[in-house]
Amino acid sequence: MQFERDFVKAGGLLLSGEDPTGYGGVLAGFGDQRQTELLVEAGFTPLEAIHIATQNGAEFLGEGDRIGTLTAGKRADLVVINGDPSRKI
Repeated sequence: MQFERDFVKAGGLLLSGEDPTGYGGVLAGFGDQRQTELLVEAGFTPLEAIHIATQNGAEFLGEGDRIGTLTAGKRADLVVINGDPSRKI
């Protein structure tokens, strides 16, 4: 967890996402959720963790103009939750 924080402090673009193994051991969505929780446990704020899990991946893939943020004209998958993940993941 310290490595991730040091990496970002040094200017690295930290990404988050599952690593499917092919045998069905990765649950779609759950892995993303847990990784975001782990980023917060590592010391990132909830908003920083959400940014890492969304916008950073889009930028890395060169798709930041199409996905990664909730902006008019961009594509997005939305999840409706009860609560405020920007305060509590």
